[in-house]
Amino acid sequence: MKPQKRMRMRSSECDVGLDSLSEMPDQVIVHILSCMPTRDAVRTMLLRRFGKLWTMVHALSFDFNDHYVRNDINYDDFDDVEDENDAYEEEQRIMSEAFSRFARFVRNVLMLHRRSSIDSFHLDIGDYKRGHVDPCLIDDVKVWLEFAIDREVKDLFFNCDDLDDIAPPRCVFTSQSLVTLALYGSLLAQYEHQPQLHMGNLRKLTLCGVRGSNEAFNQLVSACPSLQKLEISYAQGLEELNIGSPVEVDWT
Repeated sequence: MKPQKRMRMRSSECDVGLDSLSEMPDQVIVHILSCMPTRDAVRTMLLRRFGKLWTMVHALSFDFNDHYVRNDINYDDFDDVEDENDAYEEEQRIMSEAFSRFARFVRNVLMLHRRSSIDSFHLDIGDYKRGHVDPCLIDDVKVWLEFAIDREVKDLFFNCDDLDDIAPPRCVFTSQSLVTLALYGSLLAQYEHQPQLHMGNLRKLTLCGVRGSNEAFNQLVSACPSLQKLEISYAQGLEELNIGSPVEVDWT
């Protein structure tokens, strides 16, 4: 009798859980999905109750590392240079295929996303290690970041690590919706033409491993009149920073 009673209780609890989910407002589910990695949020479309609610999330997060199974190779173990080169080429091939899948996933998500504005956009391709930067990759990244700006994103995170030939599009630095901006490992270009750089609502700026001229760094900082906190580390090319307004600076 006791085992049967326990089974009935579990079935009842399960029914209550399903009923609670079916009665949950769409706005609540969308908020929950927005707190999940986008890859996981998209998978909920297989559940009838969730359907296409993932297309209304207010936060998008894309991490290449989620699509790439790292194959750590110790090249010191190779005695033959030819075998070492073959292993390297194979690693590059696997990584390239993984990035193709990743890029296809991002394109599809952005194409199907229906919300007119988003709170945050997280793009991390820092684990993509290549000997050269494919122009198509640069074009993809530009389109993805432009998407975020078009959706009036407030919090933007972009990490390209060693791919420091990639510069964010100019529209990022003229956004009036951005409140926080974090750039890791990207190229900081210097802009000489209109429209002038201006991020009127930016409160926090993080630059880590960013490469650019001293003038480019100062041009960016001067474009942020409402800046409250500036974090700079491993800045390549920065010699002296001119800050006109009171800003909390963390410089390492």
